[in-house]
Amino acid sequence: MILNDPNGTYVAVTSENRLKTRSITESFDTHENFHGGKVWSVSFFDINPVGANDKFFYLENTGTKDLAISDVRMSCTTTTGRMYIKKVTGTPTFTAGADLTPISRNLSKSPNLTATVKSDTDITGLTDDGTIFHMELDTVDKLFHLSTSSLIIVGPGKAVALEWAAATGEVSGVVSVMELPDQDDV
Repeated sequence: MILNDPNGTYVAVTSENRLKTRSITESFDTHENFHGGKVWSVSFFDINPVGANDKFFYLENTGTKDLAISDVRMSCTTTTGRMYIKKVTGTPTFTAGADLTPISRNLSKSPNLTATVKSDTDITGLTDDGTIFHMELDTVDKLFHLSTSSLIIVGPGKAVALEWAAATGEVSGVVSVMELPDQDDV
């Protein structure tokens, strides 16, 4: 068997009969963003949850493909903050719910995220199905970063909410969301 490179030149082989190759590696989200533009930032600013343990951010996958949350960056105006990422079910009720606009990180492609994404001061009507992660925010106006290499996968029809444990303080942040390709496309 003879292998050629794209120019028709024979590929190089070492004295131990090993193929000489060169490769470029990139993170999964970088690849998906470059090729499809399906990585988004969802920002929220100066949300003041009404009381302790109030949900203030809601994301429901309304599409047909899995979504993934890779990281959350947040700051707050108190020194005793704790944020929970919760798996939730039910029909959310919003007091003043603001639609959040996901911004594609590939400005050349800019596809739409197929999801309901809202912020509010007290989202109710949801059943808490468990805590996925929590993050301590113990310094005023410091940006804290929660990153997970395993991703939080939100399947079609599934939802997550962010919950604020403190009864005081405003929260601001950004949630990184991407659409995962079909398994056959990986």
